[in-house]
Amino acid sequence: MRETDQIRPVRAIYIAGVNKWVPISAYVRQIKICKTNPDAEFKHGLTSWWPCTGAEIMRQFRRGMHERINEGIPYNQRGQEMVSDVDDRGLPPV
Repeated sequence: MRETDQIRPVRAIYIAGVNKWVPISAYVRQIKICKTNPDAEFKHGLTSWWPCTGAEIMRQFRRGMHERINEGIPYNQRGQEMVSDVDDRGLPPV
């Protein structure tokens, strides 16, 4: 394999509504389409498998964005299992 043929990792986003991973570039392109066409109906939403309008998809997008912000988890640590420093009763581990 030549140096110019190196495989680059593709950043992807999980779409729960259809249980698929999509490249960020395709995700952003579709979000822009939904934003400019709020009355158009699309095959599925971000969190639902049934048809949704562009406006509904934008609401799902914003809700997910706010959830990620409020979690306070750095991007490079998303998807990793978090080790809690307290047990179910709120006490530190022994």
